Amino acid sequence: MANVNSVAELAVSLFLALARKLVSAQKLIRSGECTRIAPPELTGTELSGKTVALIGLGHIAQQVAQILGVGFHCHLVGYDPYVSREKMATLDIEKADCLKEALRAGDLINISVPLNDSTRGMIGSAELGVCRPTAILVNTARGGIVDEVALYEALSRNELAAAASDVFAVEPPGVDMPLMSLPNFLPTPHIGANTEEALYRMGITVVEDLFAVLNGVSPRFPVP
Repeated sequence: MANVNSVAELAVSLFLALARKLVSAQKLIRSGECTRIAPPELTGTELSGKTVALIGLGHIAQQVAQILGVGFHCHLVGYDPYVSREKMATLDIEKADCLKEALRAGDLINISVPLNDSTRGMIGSAELGVCRPTAILVNTARGGIVDEVALYEALSRNELAAAASDVFAVEPPGVDMPLMSLPNFLPTPHIGANTEEALYRMGITVVEDLFAVLNGVSPRFPVP
């Protein structure tokens, strides 16, 4: 798929930005309030060696797993009822038996599931309640999967260390959205596939499918 690499790289970028408190760091410098190097309040964490909970194991999540597993030597735990234990094993991913088991294990929680009736609101108060207080959650999938009110409450109570979201239930989100007031929340405006390379690949795919239809062949990516 044309956007797989771009979305996966954004997810990893968001994990890094939150782990190293990059937004807070640049704000501190720009405000003129930075009076020393390496201020204690900006002490971050490394991704290396952490456990990644992969919620959904589609193409994007598999690319996230590849980057974090190989590049950062992370331990990978996955939850996806449609992917077998054997398939996950070939990807060096340990299969969790249920969603909460995966969430409990994750230092880094990656959300990569489609939005449908079974996934809408799948990450709510009960699910966030089992996460580690040091965990970082990143959602580059779709708005509506993570309950935004529950996420706000978990972050404001420090029941979750930090979170980032490239997607929202209403897009673009309003500046008065409660999550926007939190220093441990990093929003981006649905830019996952917005790279020169991904846009080029998407354009090529559209043209190829157009020619396929004109030649009486089924397109690779039909629109329902």
